[in-house]
Amino acid sequence: MSQFRKADKLVPVITLVFYYHPDAWDGSLDLHGILRWSDDEAKNKILQKYVSNYRINLVDAGNIKELENFHTDLQEIFGMLQCRQNKVQLLNYVKSKEQYFRHLDEETYQVLQEFLQSERILKQEIKKEEGEEQIDMCKALEDLYQDGIEQGIESGIERGAVETYQEMGVSKEEVVERIQNRFSLLTKEAEAVVEKYWKE
Repeated sequence: MSQFRKADKLVPVITLVFYYHPDAWDGSLDLHGILRWSDDEAKNKILQKYVSNYRINLVDAGNIKELENFHTDLQEIFGMLQCRQNKVQLLNYVKSKEQYFRHLDEETYQVLQEFLQSERILKQEIKKEEGEEQIDMCKALEDLYQDGIEQGIESGIERGAVETYQEMGVSKEEVVERIQNRFSLLTKEAEAVVEKYWKE
């Protein structure tokens, strides 16, 4: 600041806290609320006179009510975040904005993938339009949803097989072997399936 002259002016900067967890923000909304103060209230009053308090400019992305106020990509992105806890609602929302989600650039796609915190990587349906690579989010989510259905069906079949073998009095070791052969699994995978559904 030694070169800062009287006529010089600083450019104002707004700092935002961008929060996108599914649960609503329940933390403090000002600086004083996140500082560790003394147990002595009298000391705190003195300290607080000299420690400036600043408001936390919070963007709670998953709980914004008036999405129509946004006129950029943020409207679709925030809307998607509000549906992420329910796969059916999410898929329906994306389909309702089909024109937008079928033509995403890779950067927006990666942002959405991070926001959705998907345990599995969405398959990228990349296509070229007007010389630019674009990604079809609708197709990616449909594939993910279908994979989930198929996995659920397979898990149900595995569970049914383990329970049936157990009711028939087949030993746990033999059930592992049968599950391994029936579902073409590795020994460790078969053991994990049997352990999951075996009733002690």
